[in-house]
Amino acid sequence: MTKNIIHILDENTANKISAGEVVERPASVIKELVENSLDAQATTIEIEIRDGGTSFIRVTDNGIGMSSQDAQLAILRHATSKIKSVDDLTHIQSLGFRGEALPSIAAVSKFCLISRDKFSNFAAMIKVEGGIIIEKEESGSQIGTTITVEDIFYNTPARRKFLKSVATESSNIHNITTKLALSHPEVSFKLINNQRLVLSTPGNKSLSDTITALYGHQFENDILNISFELDNIFISGFVGKPTSLKSSRAWQTFIVNSRVVQSRLIAKAVDNAYHSLLPSSGYPLIVLNINIPANSIDVNVHPQKAEVKFSDDKKIFQAVYHAVVNSLQQHKSLPAVSTNVQFNQMKPTTNNYLMSQQPGKKTFSQVHEEILPFSQVLVQKQIQDQTYPINTSGETLAYNTDHDSSSFSLYPVGQLDDLYIIALGTDGLYIIDQHAAHERILFDKLSSYTTRIPVQQILIPLIIEFTNDEISLINEYNELFYQLGLTLEPAGPNTMRLTEKPADIIENEIKKYIQDILILIQDHHKPGANELRLSALQMAACRSAIKAGETLNIRQMQVLLNELCATTLPYSCPHGRPAIIRFSSPELAKMFKRQ
Repeated sequence: MTKNIIHILDENTANKISAGEVVERPASVIKELVENSLDAQATTIEIEIRDGGTSFIRVTDNGIGMSSQDAQLAILRHATSKIKSVDDLTHIQSLGFRGEALPSIAAVSKFCLISRDKFSNFAAMIKVEGGIIIEKEESGSQIGTTITVEDIFYNTPARRKFLKSVATESSNIHNITTKLALSHPEVSFKLINNQRLVLSTPGNKSLSDTITALYGHQFENDILNISFELDNIFISGFVGKPTSLKSSRAWQTFIVNSRVVQSRLIAKAVDNAYHSLLPSSGYPLIVLNINIPANSIDVNVHPQKAEVKFSDDKKIFQAVYHAVVNSLQQHKSLPAVSTNVQFNQMKPTTNNYLMSQQPGKKTFSQVHEEILPFSQVLVQKQIQDQTYPINTSGETLAYNTDHDSSSFSLYPVGQLDDLYIIALGTDGLYIIDQHAAHERILFDKLSSYTTRIPVQQILIPLIIEFTNDEISLINEYNELFYQLGLTLEPAGPNTMRLTEKPADIIENEIKKYIQDILILIQDHHKPGANELRLSALQMAACRSAIKAGETLNIRQMQVLLNELCATTLPYSCPHGRPAIIRFSSPELAKMFKRQ
């Protein structure tokens, strides 16, 4: 007789498995509870957490509430007021609809629900531990619902050990609350973390006021209004100017039919719209409201309803792309594109100066020694990978150029386009990118300091406003910021006081330098101290270096070239871009058909 190997799971086990799909971390609890509050027509929602939500979460709303009977049904699996049949799934208007959130949360926590509707004199209070109801009674309460969740995953330790640090979990909760507040500017949100108010929105229906309340007044002049319509797709919201970049996509909020969603399709459309306006790292602030017919979207493709599926991806992509581009163009944030390249007149020097600096200099026809094969110089895009790659340990691998720095010297002829220095060496004609060259010089100098880089006291300390996430990162990586010449002290709820800065960075570059470091930390997964320091020094060198468009006199050019020739890797900047291109005498002869 064969033994059955398939069996039906008991209710407790099934609930815990369902909880694993719906309740990933404290932030997902917040999301589910707040969405229920929004569906209940709440106009004020207060969220209180302790220890990153791991020990305590409470969400209180002034919504329509529930009767005692409905409250008892609400904690049962698949009990919902949002849909009645499968046909309703194609026309979903509410945020929650599956009836899984409350029982899933209650299955892995110590859970208490208190709710009262306008028809009841008393509220219903139900306490659940690990999915088992332990108490039911009446309670005094205002109309609305309060749900308390304590000791999440206390009965599933395997899940609890995958939670991150308190700071990280708090940051996740702050991020999701921010996005939910942006999706409903008509609702007043408050977030209290360890008895401190960290987030508050006015609930006055103004999205711009909500953005200001969440991100600070400094963004008032950095966001552009967006309004666009294409084939029953209505897009509104705000886009950030390309000059104001944030440290991660956490600053980008996509809302589809009032639902906060994650969408690689929308993110890609936004990236394409900004295209060449952005550097390789950093993201513009975006709040996009996309309204489309309910039957053209499937919100039932993800357990946490975080992702959606569109019936026509191409149409959505086009609408988002054109909406963002139109907004940027109308506000003149996109530069005019020209196919004509114009060069400034090269600034000449005198032969007398050159000859006085180069006693016994060889002529081109006398030079045959090779330093770097010309074929490798031409393939500039391969320089970073083939010549100076950066390995995972953070060490720079040098390509063998047979370069002897002791005998290497260059002499300036002039400057082209306020960007390139034209110079002569003993073995050919050189073109030097002044910014890349100065980057190399500064990076080598900064890297030579084994402890803290040189700093300068700021006479009047700078007060800089940050988000809670950024302040958490600054506190977590305080030693790194200090080593990089930045002394930051708390100055208020969302502000820091800067009293010291790197000596080589001018004051108006400081905020961008700090933002670069925050972006760097965000982009690295569990970054090592050496890796972060190396990348941050590259940024510091870039921020401090002379820029394109700066006119240099001959003496300044000569000093720059002398210092460049003394570095160990003069042919590239710290990021791997070429700093020098050389034309040898034989190569010039070939170009002029003399060979």
